Amino acid sequence: MLFLLAHYSTLAQKVAVVLQDNTPIMSSASKKSKEISALNRLRLVNILEISKNKEVLSSTKALGIDCTESPWIKIKTQDNVIGWVHGNAIFEIIFNHTAIKNIQNKNFALDNQIWQIALLRNFSIDQTDEDKVMECSWSYPILIYTKDFKSINVIEQIKNNYSNNKLVSLNDDAGGGDEIKNLIIKNHTVRLNIFSAFQEGSATYSLEIKKIKNKIVGAIFDYKRKD
Repeated sequence: MLFLLAHYSTLAQKVAVVLQDNTPIMSSASKKSKEISALNRLRLVNILEISKNKEVLSSTKALGIDCTESPWIKIKTQDNVIGWVHGNAIFEIIFNHTAIKNIQNKNFALDNQIWQIALLRNFSIDQTDEDKVMECSWSYPILIYTKDFKSINVIEQIKNNYSNNKLVSLNDDAGGGDEIKNLIIKNHTVRLNIFSAFQEGSATYSLEIKKIKNKIVGAIFDYKRKD
């Protein structure tokens, strides 16, 4: 994974993942072009270019992405395949988002490995109708990764009264957003304490991350809202 060791300051050096197996890689920035290869879930790629044209696809609705219109992303795989992936199927890895600034570079142990936290940002865009902007979901799935990138994973959400999302995510939109305040490790469980701001008020909650039956999962609890 030598291509990952570059600094992430320029577009060509940014990295991304897809969250579904058999994500098509196309020969050009069009759904009418030829499929030349495919990506499996959580395979790392370099971002080379973002197309000016945008197209609508609906293949990632299952991931909780509200918008289906997106540019195409030119990528390079670890085995040097270069092609285009539709933007609603690929997520840029964000290492320095304000939502995680309080725990940036903080390590934690889980499943006999040492992890850090980043966020994933999708390339879908807002869609509009005649009356108003139909906003996309501005949720950022949490990614955990080892320092050498040999292991990366997203966190599956345990559905409860507080959340029914498929993946554990943080929100970030014009009306507010989530911020991780601290990270606590206890009894093989990682707890993130989170502050959430929104137009109608704010809330605090905790997110518990652990491994269950070969899956890394998370559950929201102790949710307290202030209007």
